[in-house]
Amino acid sequence: MSDAALQSLGNVDVDPAYGARPLKRAIQKQLENPLAHKTLATEFTPGDTIVVEAEGSKLLFTRTTSQRRWAAMLLARLLLTPAVRAVDRGRKAAATRLSA
Repeated sequence: MSDAALQSLGNVDVDPAYGARPLKRAIQKQLENPLAHKTLATEFTPGDTIVVEAEGSKLLFTRTTSQRRWAAMLLARLLLTPAVRAVDRGRKAAATRLSA
């Protein structure tokens, strides 16, 4: 999701009396519902990577090409690998403390 798309979703009038409900409705109306309609219309298939960008106040959904998908998966793997290793180290340390 692009920064512009996030900004577009975040442009919701806030009223303390309603809490996060206006933001929830904006996410449903602008993101979830259109994405569901496009998925049901088979514009997207399982395994697709969908890029969400903003054009004015409207969100645009595009499927990435295989090269962009590969790059996105590689980037995700590079970014997540240190986090996964940290979680594994934490699990091993906890298991060591429990067995001692």
